[in-house]
Amino acid sequence: MLNGLNVHLNRRRSARLQPTMPAPPRLDLPSPVAPRLPYLGLGSEEALRTLSDALPDAVFTTDLAGRGTSWNRTAERITGWSAQEVIGAQLEQLFPELGSIDASSRPERMQVRFQSRDGRKLHLGMSVSVLRDPAGSADGAILIFQDLTRVVEMEEELRRS
Repeated sequence: MLNGLNVHLNRRRSARLQPTMPAPPRLDLPSPVAPRLPYLGLGSEEALRTLSDALPDAVFTTDLAGRGTSWNRTAERITGWSAQEVIGAQLEQLFPELGSIDASSRPERMQVRFQSRDGRKLHLGMSVSVLRDPAGSADGAILIFQDLTRVVEMEEELRRS
């Protein structure tokens, strides 16, 4: 346990996540928390935001307490939740299926169910990794995800035919 950031993926749950639909996340959010990743060497928070927003994948980062510190434009487009709504939210509020994370976790790939802000049921392909500072200490987590809903629907359709 890292100061509240539960960063160890429950391998039993993540390896065989069953497609259960979590309740829509309750976003009782504190005021926004500014991203804290100056050690990435990008020169400024603005440069980091520009880079993150240019990615075709959704990106969500958290601090050690599991609070959201960044949410890029692709994440907004996929989920319908704005960065302003998500920054400061607890990881468990947004992705209750993930389980826990700890500092020894290796990057892990999984598929989770997610309900978008407008109620759509999504299948997300997700990679979760621990963020580390230059000294190697855990500094938070990064979740990178894509919308696999159409792919999953086509696979289900093929199985039925």
